[in-house]
Amino acid sequence: MAQLEVMGAYEGPGEQKTAETLATGLPDSWVVIAGRKLPGANRDDVDLIVVGDNLVFVLEEKSWGPRVIADDSYWIVNDGDRRRNPLDRVGQLARKIAGHLRDHAHGYRQLTGQHV
Repeated sequence: MAQLEVMGAYEGPGEQKTAETLATGLPDSWVVIAGRKLPGANRDDVDLIVVGDNLVFVLEEKSWGPRVIADDSYWIVNDGDRRRNPLDRVGQLARKIAGHLRDHAHGYRQLTGQHV
């Protein structure tokens, strides 16, 4: 079971359930961080950060179902509620986290593999 670190209040209806499910299902060496505010002027909220063996995942939890039709710009939820595609936001947050790791985490620049 992964370690679960809750840094702030859960914002959406599914965040707690998702965080607990991930922590239960992931290896002991992994960490699930919930409700993290990023450093900086905007204090961006990240729903979940999952840190594994040389891996970092940024997750935006959405309890939008049960029916979702996705395209590049908008997702149509349930009976026609149109919402912005959350993938752009996740990409933005991932770049901010990668920049913070690059600037502050010893050894990050020497890691091999794909960096955001």
